[in-house]
Amino acid sequence: MDQRITMKKNSKLKFILIAFSFYSVSALAQGGTGFDDDVVDNAPTASINNYLPLLVLIALVIGFILLRKKINNQNTN
Repeated sequence: MDQRITMKKNSKLKFILIAFSFYSVSALAQGGTGFDDDVVDNAPTASINNYLPLLVLIALVIGFILLRKKINNQNTN
């Protein structure tokens, strides 16, 4: 009986999450922003390409450290 209640709760939760995701898609896909002012935006664009190798390296180091901690915790137990 407990399994049925859990499955009902999970299905309700999935339905609610799907409904909210469809609602947010329609809210975010609106055509205009309402800002119709004639402003010249000449700000220079900032490139992130220089930081991508550094970010990948940091992600690999953090992943390696976390994986090592997890393996060490499993070996001690």
